[in-house]
This record gives sequence, structure tokens and C-alpha cells, in this order.
Amino acid sequence: MANQSIKRAVLILKSFTYAQPSWQVSKLAKQVDLPVTTVHGLMQTLEEEGFLEQDPQTRSYSLGQMMNIMGAVQRSTLELNQKAEVPINYLAKQTGLEGRVGVFYNDAVVLTFNTGHLASTMGIAYTGPIKPTFCSAMGRAILAYMTEEEVDAHLKRVQLVSYTPKTETDPQAIRRELAKTRERGYSLELQEVALHQEAVGAPVFGPGGVPVGAICLLGEPRKISGADLEGLGQAVMNTADHISTYLGFRKLPVFR
Repeated sequence: MANQSIKRAVLILKSFTYAQPSWQVSKLAKQVDLPVTTVHGLMQTLEEEGFLEQDPQTRSYSLGQMMNIMGAVQRSTLELNQKAEVPINYLAKQTGLEGRVGVFYNDAVVLTFNTGHLASTMGIAYTGPIKPTFCSAMGRAILAYMTEEEVDAHLKRVQLVSYTPKTETDPQAIRRELAKTRERGYSLELQEVALHQEAVGAPVFGPGGVPVGAICLLGEPRKISGADLEGLGQAVMNTADHISTYLGFRKLPVFR
């Protein structure tokens, strides 16, 4: 019984997403296919422990401060962040762009570290901690080193939606862009996730040559495609190589 309650509590917590940050009890009960009384009791317990918070006006629940605390602990102890912090901060300072680090999780890229919210000061839309893979710089950097079978399966699972008029959603065109990424060594995101925002990315490899994440530089188009794009790409690749070395990578990338 205790194990079942834990699984149900986890199911409830996983229902809070970037697209659905808050829930009312009745709607969440329908979503997870559990009795309203069961969901209500579990949510009350999660609220008491700080994992959820309830809005007194709307009576809807959202994630609580305990989730922020646990997330901060996880990010600070993530080996990729520990190894990447100094190199990505240096790169961001040298270029005047925002540096980001991300990992592939649940068919998306999760932002784990950024050098500062330069995006907001430059008038660029900050689009949240979860990025689509097929059209983002970090996502493409990781997908480019997956096998064809893995990429095919991934593209079938995710929704290939247009975030801007420039977003490429054709699977064949996406595969061609991944091939270009492998050829030049760095990935591009040219206003495909958010208008007036561009990025250059590169994969970070762990032991054995498997990507464990990616980094990117983010900025206005005039500072990315309107500047020395090849030079930025080389700088991002060099930084990613340094981080990969710190993580124990010692040989050329191999396809899984």
C-alpha cells in the first residue's frame, strides 16, 4: 500500500509541467485516472511537506519551494555543471553572449546552467528551462550523435510544431541539418525557437564518446549569424572539448 501511494504521489508531481504548471484537484484526478478523494489527500500531504503550494483564490495547486530547493541541490551536484561552469562562464564573458548547459531528458533538452539572464536585458524572449530538441542548438548537438534509429524513433515520439515562422518541422530537413551539424562540429539555432534569438551549440561527450549534454551561446541575431558565425562555432566546440576532457572523454565520438 505504501509503495502504491508513493507511485501515485510521483505520478501527481510529474503531471506539473512547463505547459501545465498548475492543477485543480478534480482536473488532475481525471488526468491521472484516480479518485478525486485519493488525489486530494495526496496533494494535501505534498503541500504539508512543501512539495506543492495551493493558491487560496483559485484553489489550484502548483509546485512548492521544496521542489526548487531539491532542484538547486541537484543542479549544483550535477557533474556536467561542475565541470562546465568555469569554461562556459569564460566563453560567455569573452563573447558577450549568454552561455548555457543542458542535458537530454524525456525527449527534450533541460537547461541545467546558464551564465545569466542576458536574454532579458537584450530584449530576447526567455523561453523556459525545457527546450525542444529538433530545432534548438543544444538539442541538435545531441541528436546529431545519436544513431539513425534513435533519431527516427525520437522524431516519431515528439511533436514537430512550429515555434516561429522559421522553425523547420519536416523530418527529412531535420535529418539533413543534423548531418550538417556532424560535418561542421557545431549546431545552429537561427530564430527557430524564439524570434530575435539565435544560438550556436556543441555536444559534450563523456567516457566512451556518448553525448552527456551540450552547451551553447545565445544572443541576438546580429551577434550570432550577423557576426563571425564560424568563429563562434569554433569557440563553442573548443569549450565543449575542454569540458568533455574534464569529464574523462579521451577518444573520438562513436555512434551507439
